[in-house]
Amino acid sequence: MARLQALLCGKTPAVAVVHGQFGVGKSALALEVAHRVAPMFPDGQLYIDLRQATRVPHRLLRHLGVPEVPHSADEAAALLRSRLADRAVLVVLDSATDPAPLRELMPATGPGAVLITSRAPLLLDGAEHHALGRLSDVDGMELLARLAPRAEAEPGAAARIVQCCHGVPLAVHIAGAILAHRPARPLAWLARRLAADPLSELSFGGESVRAACATAFGAVDDPLAAAAFRLLGRYEVCDAVTAAGALGADLLETEAALDHLVDLGLAEWGDGDTYRLPGLMRLFATELGPSSRSRTSCR
Repeated sequence: MARLQALLCGKTPAVAVVHGQFGVGKSALALEVAHRVAPMFPDGQLYIDLRQATRVPHRLLRHLGVPEVPHSADEAAALLRSRLADRAVLVVLDSATDPAPLRELMPATGPGAVLITSRAPLLLDGAEHHALGRLSDVDGMELLARLAPRAEAEPGAAARIVQCCHGVPLAVHIAGAILAHRPARPLAWLARRLAADPLSELSFGGESVRAACATAFGAVDDPLAAAAFRLLGRYEVCDAVTAAGALGADLLETEAALDHLVDLGLAEWGDGDTYRLPGLMRLFATELGPSSRSRTSCR
């Protein structure tokens, strides 16, 4: 948070990209940073959820109060850059997936800034990237205790709950909400249920870890990458050579597919040039079942 604040307030124009796996808190971090730096952007803040937005330049111009917005996308983007050129405005673009349409929104000059969240790094000129990792068990315990203070009285069960959340803040938030709304239930009750079926139990108040995993996996449009994802769900770690053999695919293409999963925040690199899925994502991949292309095993 301190690094992002320093960047947004110290460099003009500033562009920052926060990226990381599903549920790791990218949007929450961006909104909190935007709130903290608000005094440095007296001309306002603009927020767009790119998962639900179309014609982004047009929407931003309407947010700025422009009475007549050009219909043409190019004209709207040009007008937006003109309107923002000399204004101290922070633009928050949440859940970006494609850098191409964002390039026309990037400020060339002026005191403004852009803060972007994405699961993958985005190739944008002048942007500084900040990878957001998972919570440690210690931080997970602290977060759970904030959400459900009685967790401090049951440290053993609280630790088991946090371990079942695999460092994903979204999962810890859901677990905390369940405990907060079921005050008569001991933490051991939730710990037992999470140990049996975490993806089913980590669902409350319209939020679901399984749904978040499905949304993240939905970004995979390459059949080989999708098959590699399913394969990784079966094993703790797997290298590209073994994965290529298991999938009956070319080594370089398989390596590219695995790297693509890492870029999307679905997989991560392990020791010795291997690949693995984070805990909850691995459970989701296991639910999907093995790929029909799989022929051999990893380890």
